[in-house]
Amino acid sequence: MHNILRSLLIALLAILLPLVANAQVKATDIALIEDVDGSITAAAATPNSYLAKASCAARAAGYTDTYDAIFVYSAIPLNFLTNTQQGWPVRQATRGIGRTLTNSSASFCSNSGRLRQAVKMGAVATMPDDPDDTYRGIPGYALSGIELIAHEFGHQWLASITFDKGDGTGKHCYLRGVEGEGGDLQPGDEMCDGYPITKYNNHWSHYFNSGSVMYGSMIEDLGNGKFKFYYKDPKYSQLDQYLMGIRKASEVEPMFLVLAEGSNVSSATIPQVGPKEYTGVRVDFTIEDVIRAEGERSPSYDQCHWKGLTILLYNRQNPYNSVMVEKLVRYANRWEEFYSWATDGRGSFDMTADGRGAGTEGCPGTPRPPDPEDTGTVIPDQGPNADGVDVPEVSEEVIQPDSIQPPDWSNIDLGSMTSLVPITSPIQALRLIGRLIQRSP
Repeated sequence: MHNILRSLLIALLAILLPLVANAQVKATDIALIEDVDGSITAAAATPNSYLAKASCAARAAGYTDTYDAIFVYSAIPLNFLTNTQQGWPVRQATRGIGRTLTNSSASFCSNSGRLRQAVKMGAVATMPDDPDDTYRGIPGYALSGIELIAHEFGHQWLASITFDKGDGTGKHCYLRGVEGEGGDLQPGDEMCDGYPITKYNNHWSHYFNSGSVMYGSMIEDLGNGKFKFYYKDPKYSQLDQYLMGIRKASEVEPMFLVLAEGSNVSSATIPQVGPKEYTGVRVDFTIEDVIRAEGERSPSYDQCHWKGLTILLYNRQNPYNSVMVEKLVRYANRWEEFYSWATDGRGSFDMTADGRGAGTEGCPGTPRPPDPEDTGTVIPDQGPNADGVDVPEVSEEVIQPDSIQPPDWSNIDLGSMTSLVPITSPIQALRLIGRLIQRSP
């Protein structure tokens, strides 16, 4: 009996360890930042200014410059024009992904240059209470609350590429959405598949078999020029993961899109849950075609483990409350789980304010050591990034704003053998198993 129990517990440990590596996010991990003079909320219509002001306010409140990403929510009501979710690259130094190099670290009070992505999530009240429920702020929207976070965070890298099949037809843009119809060429513009290249947005086209939180569709080829489109359980696709720097080019399978009859070459529409059938022509392409158009990704790999901070803005007229804070705790914990799943275990997030999370088995990270005393002084220049590589001195980019889950093993009830024990680290799991083995006959 003892050996059987030991084997069962070892098997249980093998399941537990990858799941408990992330530290449990608590209410004290939410950064509560007061918009004292109203200047942050006044900038809500301009995402880069709004997020920069929120970032600087967090620094002034004592949160050190040790985060790779911030996620900003508001207890202050926003209107239909300002209550938008937007992802803003603070620093982008990657080539080969269709993006312009940019660095606005100084504007975000990131004197070390570590902060890379800022995400505006709008009013906390408009987000669904359950992160896996559909977001209702946009009629007919296909993404859940947690998928919406993944979408906006994904704008650090996605989705701006073209591809070239090497057949003499040049670059193609129609795997991306189009903003508006036609338009005059502006100085420096070029035409791409019938549209000025600046008309294409940073989302995958409805007609691209993307499987991605960055829009697109899941497409089934029915044969004879017939295709079934639907959209369900999106994640970061193999192509997304290559552009994110967590998957080799050789690991990206061939892709395809559909030139559907009666439609333009691309689409700016948000995903349609479907299903819906189209007649059209299948266009196959590969990651080699993307590299032919954009060049190889440089650097080849990006960091897989990210340190994040959740910020909740409030003012005296609109104070925060425990319900809001607990809601953001749920989102932060779910985000750690979802990000690992959505990247096929290649990425991890630590959403604890003190950086105590150690990542996951597939993407381990190092818990951040205690911070040295921080005077709050911000040096307004560019410095090394988190990897110790100099940040390119490049101008700020004008970016178009974008207007399955693993089980929860955080608490395990083993009945009469032990009381309810919060499992928040592999060490605790080992101690629990040791006690159980000692109690077994």
